Amino acid sequence: MPSRRAPLFSVSIAFALGCVLGLDGWIPLPAAFVLLFLSALGWLITFRRPAASLASFYALTVSAGLVHTLLMASTIWPDDLRRLPDDKTYPTT
Repeated sequence: MPSRRAPLFSVSIAFALGCVLGLDGWIPLPAAFVLLFLSALGWLITFRRPAASLASFYALTVSAGLVHTLLMASTIWPDDLRRLPDDKTYPTT
């Protein structure tokens, strides 16, 4: 049960755990989305039972951190050097 002094501390730890798991990249992005959907479905099913609802909410939070990290790692920004051709990346001097 979350403490009264810091109610979001355990939620932030669960999200950080999902982010750390997402850094390894051993779960592909579509599988992470399926995991997020299944954990959200599990949280909605167990909404009336407090103990099961809390466990499934933490699973939802971990999978949200996982999906967040995998999305950030898979996105290539327009100003990223990986978008440039090789002759512009390493100019001859």
